[in-house]
Amino acid sequence: SIVVANTATTSTLYSDTGLTHSTTYAYRVYAINSVGTSSPSSTASGTTLAVAPSSPTRLSATVASSSQINLTWTAPTDNGGSAITGYKIERSTDGGTTWSTIVPNSGSTSTTYSDAGLMPGTTYGYRVSTINSAGTSPPSNTASATTLAVAPSAPTGLTATAASSSQINLSWTAPNNGGSAIIGYMIERSTNGGSIWTTLVANTGSTATTYSNVGLSPSTTYAYRVSAINSVGTSPPSNTASATTNTGTVSLVTPGLVASDPLNKTATQQQLTANPGIWTFDGSAKAGGFPFFFNEDAQGLHIGVKAPKAGNWSGFYASTQSSTAPFPTLFHALVTAPSRTIPANDFNAGIYVQTAQPLINYVFCGESTSTTLTYWSVVLASGNANQATKTTTLYTDPAPNQPLTRDCTIVTNGQNYLEVFIDQKLVYQSTSLKQNMTTPFIFFLESQTSNAAQVLYGVFRNFYATSGESVVVNGIPAGATMVQIVDPTGAVLATASVSSGTATLPVGQFAYPLKAKIIVYGSGNKVVASTSGVVSIYAGDVYSVH
Repeated sequence: SIVVANTATTSTLYSDTGLTHSTTYAYRVYAINSVGTSSPSSTASGTTLAVAPSSPTRLSATVASSSQINLTWTAPTDNGGSAITGYKIERSTDGGTTWSTIVPNSGSTSTTYSDAGLMPGTTYGYRVSTINSAGTSPPSNTASATTLAVAPSAPTGLTATAASSSQINLSWTAPNNGGSAIIGYMIERSTNGGSIWTTLVANTGSTATTYSNVGLSPSTTYAYRVSAINSVGTSPPSNTASATTNTGTVSLVTPGLVASDPLNKTATQQQLTANPGIWTFDGSAKAGGFPFFFNEDAQGLHIGVKAPKAGNWSGFYASTQSSTAPFPTLFHALVTAPSRTIPANDFNAGIYVQTAQPLINYVFCGESTSTTLTYWSVVLASGNANQATKTTTLYTDPAPNQPLTRDCTIVTNGQNYLEVFIDQKLVYQSTSLKQNMTTPFIFFLESQTSNAAQVLYGVFRNFYATSGESVVVNGIPAGATMVQIVDPTGAVLATASVSSGTATLPVGQFAYPLKAKIIVYGSGNKVVASTSGVVSIYAGDVYSVH
């Protein structure tokens, strides 16, 4: 074809532009003058150079799974005059701000690619460039896709720490969320070393990585595992972590001791009269103007009387009465007789628990001394406002040569229930004995005699009154089976089973305070709670497990 019909110049150079790259062209030239056109020259040929191809088109990205995205595109219409040898593939995870080359040259004319090993729930952007021998094209359009989310991976670093006898604290590290935000955690617990698991919390509904498990039993080992939850599902469980709750503490919450006096200070009669403390000193000897004496020293409170004449009784006492509830129901003192026998007539010293009514209704525990012996007994009396009109001996110790000093403990509700202990041995008990006594009872330490020849003394020591005859332990955790009071030598002083979280230990027979520990046991005699050490225990005490 004619490229130029007449150059209109004598120049022997010409540039043919706008040619197709990598194409061979043949040329011949004619000379023109005024006469006409010459024959053509010889033929000369040349081939244009190849260039980089044009960009691929119609790039698309399709999610295949939680870890793979598939790409497809259309090969460019212009290969730049050189065969396409491959494609360069780039990827962005920040919306196209930055790009990284994932395939420098595919080495293939295939127009598909699968990008695998991706993170779940993540958006990836892509662009593709064509490669030939001349170079690389500009990138294609951008295409994006988001991999599917999966259940989270398992939480890591789970730890369990005992915070108290009833609480264990958990902590863990949040896992990879699987491409979907974590919405909570499932917490499981085992009490048999991981053989059986129960769901403690189905879903915490929080991204917090701590949890406090409360209301646990003391001295018990608990195992835990945690799983993460997102919109897709629940992860496998974390590592297992275990902790053992601390031993519970048994603490006194309500003391049973209502009143007490060791009766061992040094005080004269005049000093005791001026400062009587909890006591009121009085008696028929004082009212009748008969001899009476009292003083206190390390041996106890000495109360002495002398009858106005042989055979006529005279007495003197120290009395006390509780003014506030709870009123005591257990009374105790150590009583000492003056001697095993006296030259004439009789003498007695003991403790009395008497009604608050203006009646002479009482229970007596003490000694009686005559010309032949000293014996100990328990007596119930009833009467009018002035005197006892009826006495009933409930117990008399039949043993010969009885001790001159003995513990007396009276436990009564004033109506039908009565227990009496002498030297910590139960000597009388009834649940149907009519006593006709109302609270608050009046307690007496009294000496009486019909001997007019000399002043005879009863001695009293270690008085106390308590609100009951048992020790109660409340708040005992589930699984506990038994509570014991154990002295420092390991001797078990009292035992009680647990019922509905409470144990009641009968201890009325003891002299107080008891120096001992209170121990709560679970299965297999495992200690689940105890007092912090040896404590002073009184009947009527109420303890609780914390």
